[in-house]
Amino acid sequence: MDTETTMAQGLYGADTNARYDAACKRVLSEKFILAWIMKSCLEEYRDCNVRESVWTRPNAKRTPSTATA
Repeated sequence: MDTETTMAQGLYGADTNARYDAACKRVLSEKFILAWIMKSCLEEYRDCNVRESVWTRPNAKRTPSTATA
């Protein structure tokens, strides 16, 4: 019988969603990828370069060590 049961289809779908979620979390855990997303989507990061948006917050006081990062 080639037809999967409803339960088997549900379990397969849950496994697929869990793997997709895990892959997305791995991608978004990369700071530089997240910085590009922030720069593209958030108004307060539009004028920042990627390195600056990764290491500092907008409107934060910059110390000499973070200004050169």
